[in-house]
Amino acid sequence: MLSILKSSLFYLISEIIVMVISLLLISVYAHYLAPSDLGLIALLNVLHIFVTSILTLGIDGAMMRYYLMSNSEDEKNMYLSTTWYFLLFINIIFVCLAFIFGPFLFSIFLPDIPFKTYGTIVVSNIALSFLYVTTLTLFKTQDEAKKYSLYKSLVHILQFALITLFVVKFKRGVLGKLEADLIFYFVSGIIFTYAIRKNITFNTSYDAISKLLHFGLPLLLHSSALWILNLSDRYILKLYCPLETVGLYHMAYSFSIPISLVALATINAWYPKLFDNKIHGSRSHINYSSTFFSYYIAIILFFTLSITIYASEILLIFTTPAYYKAEPVLCLSSISFLFYALYLVPSCVFKIVEKTKQLSFLTLIAALLNIILNFLWIPKWGAMGAVSATLCAFITYFLMTYYVANKYYPIKFEYRKIAIFILTALLIYLLSRMIHSYPFFLKVILKMFFLGLFVFMAYIACYFEVFKGQIMSIRLFLKRITKNDEGII
Repeated sequence: MLSILKSSLFYLISEIIVMVISLLLISVYAHYLAPSDLGLIALLNVLHIFVTSILTLGIDGAMMRYYLMSNSEDEKNMYLSTTWYFLLFINIIFVCLAFIFGPFLFSIFLPDIPFKTYGTIVVSNIALSFLYVTTLTLFKTQDEAKKYSLYKSLVHILQFALITLFVVKFKRGVLGKLEADLIFYFVSGIIFTYAIRKNITFNTSYDAISKLLHFGLPLLLHSSALWILNLSDRYILKLYCPLETVGLYHMAYSFSIPISLVALATINAWYPKLFDNKIHGSRSHINYSSTFFSYYIAIILFFTLSITIYASEILLIFTTPAYYKAEPVLCLSSISFLFYALYLVPSCVFKIVEKTKQLSFLTLIAALLNIILNFLWIPKWGAMGAVSATLCAFITYFLMTYYVANKYYPIKFEYRKIAIFILTALLIYLLSRMIHSYPFFLKVILKMFFLGLFVFMAYIACYFEVFKGQIMSIRLFLKRITKNDEGII
């Protein structure tokens, strides 16, 4: 448990830095870009993430598995090198095809966005991003939390500096943001390739490619369906609403991202330990996992609660009046990320027990549900319909994955503790709504008190058994003293 907490701390530090940078970038966008420009960035971001998930073919996750299973450094480097060269080849082919067919595809799916102006840069960014993804995956697999945190933090600081320079100083707008990303991926690609230069050799294997694809291709379906679950709402929203609405929606979701960053920091530390225990046949990890998950859920609930009760203040501080009406979307999107964080726990189990096909199938069900609800609710309620659809889909997704994963590898939650966490969080949220009309500084102070109350209740819930045992010991001690006194009398 201690090693997980140490690794989590380093992962958390990097995610906090990324989170702060993201918040600063959101503020930059809010002050220097119109909501319609932010909507354009959101759509291009959706395209970037979707294509990247396709091009990896799921073998980045497969590499992590086979790297951990390898018995020698040569075998480990063979799997890494095979993955690196294969992804390099795939991305070269992608760039060639994208520049040929890109204008036609943009005219069909994104007719309002010129490929020559924006698409060419997005294609280049996508092709270079595999260097970033592969290196961070290796650091995570090696349990190099310090190195992961250092490299990720440094390159994201670079990205922030570049975007600020191009958007604020040069006033290049959306195009400046894309140009800054291009420089970021190019420079970070050089840095990351240098960082793993000793691990990249010419020792590759066709058999390794076959194994990686066999394990990874089901993950491709999973990542594509997960993209639909997470990001397709922006595209569907564009079909029924103006870009301004997409921009407001994207802004609200961006402020909820810290929840997922904290969750990923914890899961990144926990997954290698879980895998190692499984490989070596140890069941000890299950014994203390329930306690670990209680802490995990308490932390995720704390961040979710913080964002939901401070939603209006967050928008007031970081954005401009044009974005203030995104508050309801921000609250619901935070709860969506809560269930995404909960889903991450059973998702690891599917990878450990090699049941990625089942995970892909469940993800596809949730994605299809999300699409159906988006098409039903967006025409009626706009952005609120989109965020409500995503919330329903993520709740369904978590329940399905937890139920199925529990059959393969038991995940026991301490339901009494979790119930206390949830009831306390609901009570605090209701109290925060009751003071909505109070003066700004008074609201901020009272909400800080409410969050402190949640931390106190979570502490009591987690250590209730300890307190109970101490109280019983005191009672027994007092009984003995009483009996002794009676004997003396």
